[in-house]
Amino acid sequence: MKMYDLNSLVARHRRPVLFLSLMTIGMTQGVPVKGDDSDLASLFKVTAEIFNAERERARADLDRYTEKRDQARRITAARQWALSSFEAKERGIYRTPPDLGSRVKHARLVSSTLRTYLLEFPNHPQTRMEIKTGRALNWFLEALGPASLDHELMRERVGEEIKEVEEKLNELQESLPSFKATLGSNAFNDSESAQHERLKQVQLRQLELEEYQRVLKEDIVTRPVITEEVRGKITYKIGVSNAPYLMRNTPDSALPLRWPSIIERNPQYAKTCKILEQSRDLALEQLREENHISIETQGILFDTADALDRELQKDFSAFCKRMEMNSVKNGQYAQGLRFVRGLRTSLVRFVQAESIQDVELQQVFNGDRIEQLLAFMSRNGLQFAEAEVISEPAYRVLYNEMVKFYLDMKSLELAQQEAESDEQEWKGMVDSKINALKRDMTDDLQAALESATRPDSHTHVHYETSGQ
Repeated sequence: MKMYDLNSLVARHRRPVLFLSLMTIGMTQGVPVKGDDSDLASLFKVTAEIFNAERERARADLDRYTEKRDQARRITAARQWALSSFEAKERGIYRTPPDLGSRVKHARLVSSTLRTYLLEFPNHPQTRMEIKTGRALNWFLEALGPASLDHELMRERVGEEIKEVEEKLNELQESLPSFKATLGSNAFNDSESAQHERLKQVQLRQLELEEYQRVLKEDIVTRPVITEEVRGKITYKIGVSNAPYLMRNTPDSALPLRWPSIIERNPQYAKTCKILEQSRDLALEQLREENHISIETQGILFDTADALDRELQKDFSAFCKRMEMNSVKNGQYAQGLRFVRGLRTSLVRFVQAESIQDVELQQVFNGDRIEQLLAFMSRNGLQFAEAEVISEPAYRVLYNEMVKFYLDMKSLELAQQEAESDEQEWKGMVDSKINALKRDMTDDLQAALESATRPDSHTHVHYETSGQ
């Protein structure tokens, strides 16, 4: 019977698997050990078992590190997209031309100063005034509105696409009745391989969509604080600042006539106000039925608004001549004059409408989160009008939520910048680990085993490793 020097056989291989096998069957390194065919077969059997166990462990490690790397890439991609519409200038998406006009430079300085007030001095009198006039909320609307609209549209699309992917995934799995058994086999035909490749791509797309959904729902979602009472106090404006058209967040939003106290409490204005309200209702009826306002109705609206303006101006002049030191009444007159001026500019847009959709909200905002309100206003081209006296607390609630949302977006931006700075180092470390695991899996141990166990004139030891 042919005898083998088992220690010399172990020494010809780089990896310690054979040495571990010798220790398993009771041999020691450094001592001449002889064995026959059965001993050699036992050695290779244990060696193959250890090799297969190592390979499975390496595969598990490779899958784990690959999944971690891919998940990090998906998180980075989702966060980059979520921040793509937020302060694009600071993220370098576009460059500011060097020769800016003086008005643009002044607007930038005003915006920077206003941001300082809004973020650092929330209770300053200047900040309170900016909140009341709507400028503070409009600043946040400009900064956060485009990103909020993109996020809202992406949430809708991701939700629909996840349902489609789940349906497609179920169809692919049902088309492979022996799915689990087939995964463990090396004998794939072309159609099975193509189906498995499609299944893999669908699964990767599902993971990617779930990551977008997580970022959109967990990282950039505010608290539900906008109640029905707050929604009812919001006044929108559309158009240029010197001639805006106002709409309230109510179903009857077309040309709202909420008379200020100086007009509502004075009986001399009652007849004029009633004519205006009746003419407004008649104009809305004409818009719904004929898609235009008649010339007669337009004339009544403008003439009545001019008459109301003249009466209020006359009354205010008489008040000034009496030199009454009444700051409350003086403020009421100022509020009434602002209302009448806004009414006359709103009528210009109102009478030119060609349908009810041109002067009335087609969809009233019913959400309860600030990013939903910003998305709604960006989608419809709306801005915040000046708050009424009873609306100031509601505007303060909106301001507080906008500040928090802005700071959350800033925190996400800083976290993303820090993650990107560390990404290259982390990616290099993980990639090197993956490459090392791949090298271990493709080591030439299997070739060495096959070479050592091939039949020849001296020995006929046959062993085939499983699970290739």
